[in-house]
Amino acid sequence: MTISAVGGLALAGAGTAAAAAPRHCVADIATCFSSEAQVDAFRPAGTAAWTELVRLYDGYNYSGDTYSLGSSEISSCTASTGNVDAQAANLGEFRNRTSSFVTRERCDAKLFDHTGFGGGSTGYLDHSTDLRTIGFNNKAESLLSS
Repeated sequence: MTISAVGGLALAGAGTAAAAAPRHCVADIATCFSSEAQVDAFRPAGTAAWTELVRLYDGYNYSGDTYSLGSSEISSCTASTGNVDAQAANLGEFRNRTSSFVTRERCDAKLFDHTGFGGGSTGYLDHSTDLRTIGFNNKAESLLSS
């Protein structure tokens, strides 16, 4: 299953990065919110529910723009990392921007430094406040969630 994306990305014409407040954009990257609380309340049109599984941050200690990955098909991950509950083969415009992340709903995430789950990886983790500590800052291009 591919998880849907909710992301905070700097869009063209949004101003300079230094002057712009963090953005929290949803699904199609064209719908943005001014707070993470609004992302938490998000439900895509036509779905009964949407569950966030992983939230990536472009800053350390869960700060800056966010990119949230979730599903309207599952409400939590299984306890085992032996199976894949959800995946994102390409983080798109958020590739090489992740400095910290947190998982939700019993999930663990494995970040890869190439699209399509290739190259080096972090191994399965439930969070990291600073990916520099494991040499993976701004390297994530895809991820698996279990």
